[in-house]
Amino acid sequence: MLRLGILFGSVAGFAAAVASIISPNRVFLFLINTSGAIILFIYMIIAVGEIRFRQQLERRGERLDLRMWLFPWLSYAVIAGIAAVLVLMAVTPGLAVQLTLSAFSVLVALTALALRRISGPQIAKRPAQ
Repeated sequence: MLRLGILFGSVAGFAAAVASIISPNRVFLFLINTSGAIILFIYMIIAVGEIRFRQQLERRGERLDLRMWLFPWLSYAVIAGIAAVLVLMAVTPGLAVQLTLSAFSVLVALTALALRRISGPQIAKRPAQ
């Protein structure tokens, strides 16, 4: 699986290099257009993860030294705010393409994660030296 990952990464890098030579403006615009919504997706995932992780810790009875104030309501407000921005992007003609490209990028990343989890860790053990 490690070889496959390296091969896939190399092919993707080579394809990106060729695309940037053939059409530098389009590749640059694609990267700029997808980055904004991807950042929103990342922050939403962080907020959801924070809620889930803290609830798991509290169920186990662990005490946190550094606690986020207004938990969990502030995290829910962040998630709602990001969702509202994503909905507005979806209905704004100029931004709908950005959202679609970003969602596609997120789906590719989630597919890679799912494939990684299915295959399990494939790290070869090296003999001690």
